[in-house]
Amino acid sequence: MKKTIMKKWVAALRSGDYEQTRGSLVSVNNEGEQFCCMGVLCNLATEDGYGEWDGYVFKDEKGLNSNSWLPPGVIKWAGMKSESGEFESSDKDCGVSPEGYSKTLVGLNDAHTPFTELADIIEANYKDL
Repeated sequence: MKKTIMKKWVAALRSGDYEQTRGSLVSVNNEGEQFCCMGVLCNLATEDGYGEWDGYVFKDEKGLNSNSWLPPGVIKWAGMKSESGEFESSDKDCGVSPEGYSKTLVGLNDAHTPFTELADIIEANYKDL
């Protein structure tokens, strides 16, 4: 992934400005919007003009919709390799997949990994994302 985007993303995740959700890019409750880590990235993409929120569905610049995975436009904008934030890790305790220690940011987010820890993982593995 692009280093400049990674820096913006980890800063946003560490900022405390986003409440975390699981299972979708964004959801709403009585207290307002909640984002998964990928939803935060989509929100940053909107600031650069690469897509928009249509209710609680993200539309990339080609009009492709997503409510749970990164759409192709955001993948391209961020320089990501996958829609789920897949990366390889030698750390057996980092994530939920034992086979070859392949991890996804989506899986870690949905397994209740806090944004601050996800930011550390992104920072350490951004070249593989």
